[in-house]
Amino acid sequence: MDDNKRFIESDFVKGFMAVYEEAKGKDAADKMLTRTVGNNGYVVGQEFTLTGDIKTATNEINGTKQVYIVLPTKEGTELSLMSLMGVSSLKGYDLENEVEINFIGADKAKETRKVKSDFTADFDDVWKPASRNLLELAGMIAEKAVNLTGKKATFLGTAVKPIIAKKKGESNGEKFEVGYKRAIETKLWSIE
Repeated sequence: MDDNKRFIESDFVKGFMAVYEEAKGKDAADKMLTRTVGNNGYVVGQEFTLTGDIKTATNEINGTKQVYIVLPTKEGTELSLMSLMGVSSLKGYDLENEVEINFIGADKAKETRKVKSDFTADFDDVWKPASRNLLELAGMIAEKAVNLTGKKATFLGTAVKPIIAKKKGESNGEKFEVGYKRAIETKLWSIE
């Protein structure tokens, strides 16, 4: 990945950063230079063939080192085991309406954006792992008690659960205050 850092010096990126800084300010532009976009931009119906292997992966996302468990695929993608585990129930999730999310904008004012679930499959199609405990499941896969070799992982969509923030914080680069409308966005997968 470090080999790619030289592309930040391209004329296109310099032009983009000039416009970005003018629109968002110097602090936001400085953050943008090191910002990493997550690797979870899957398309509903996208399939991956699992190799059956499991490994530890590390990555630096927006200045914070992340450590997670991944399942490599024959396509070269590494899928997060935690993401593949999804949820055990859709209770409280809104699968039909847009859900409002509040956050603190660049001008320090409260802003709102909307998200909508794109999960339309039957919940029976969602993978039900042998354990809901991440480390137990990882051990099962590593020891081949759960054999995923050659299995197809299919992205079924994202389910959205509206919540109210109980404490101030930051998620995906968005800062928020107590009482702000937020959403849990959960990726759902089938494995067959």
